[in-house]
Amino acid sequence: VWRGLAGGALCLAGALSLETILAALRGAPITDSRHPIVQTLTGGVASPVKALAILLAVGLAPLAEELLFRRLLQSALAARVRPSAALAATAFLFSLAHQSHSDFPWTFLPHAWIGLVLGVLFHRTGSLAPALLAHAANNAVALTWAALTIGVG
Repeated sequence: VWRGLAGGALCLAGALSLETILAALRGAPITDSRHPIVQTLTGGVASPVKALAILLAVGLAPLAEELLFRRLLQSALAARVRPSAALAATAFLFSLAHQSHSDFPWTFLPHAWIGLVLGVLFHRTGSLAPALLAHAANNAVALTWAALTIGVG
């Protein structure tokens, strides 16, 4: 549990630091306002729909993504190449998968950082649980921050 929570904090701290630096370089804030879950939470939809969106973002999405990126891809790659190459490749793919709704290319590095931290947690512990907990914690805090910043409808 502690590794997962620490990993979630590391994901957030690194991603927020990278976003701050990139926003300063860009000269404009980086926003997740186009993310479908954030739009659902900030829009005028019914509370049950918002609850379902939160469950999806904090529970189901991390589970599906960790199974895909860590358990399947990273494990398969690590059996064929060095673990560091498997970590880099899955972090890159994880970031690419998160760019459809994001402020690309400005969010690429923060998402790659998160993918790298989650991959290291999985590699070091041999368990999906710490990466899954870190991913869920990261999503919960990031989603709350984005919804409060934009304004929950």
